[in-house]
Amino acid sequence: MTTEETLSRNLRLAVSKDVGLAGILLYVPAVTAADSEHIAWTDGRKMYFADGYFAHPPEEQVGIVIHEALHVALRHVQRGEALRLREGPAYD
Repeated sequence: MTTEETLSRNLRLAVSKDVGLAGILLYVPAVTAADSEHIAWTDGRKMYFADGYFAHPPEEQVGIVIHEALHVALRHVQRGEALRLREGPAYD
């Protein structure tokens, strides 16, 4: 199974867990990315899944998908950027 097929399967499994999750996961694009340092991340619009993601057991992969989708739904990237702009050098 390719990484794209595995990711697609995991998205379907996550969607089947909850109707609310389905609404989020069907809206947020998910792509594979070549990155040896990270497992998964989001830019606030898309979810990215690197090679390290696929090394985890399938149940954990589904959990990681849900985790990243909630970062998008809760606007963590945008809120973090607004906080960084407001706090300036003190932002951590």
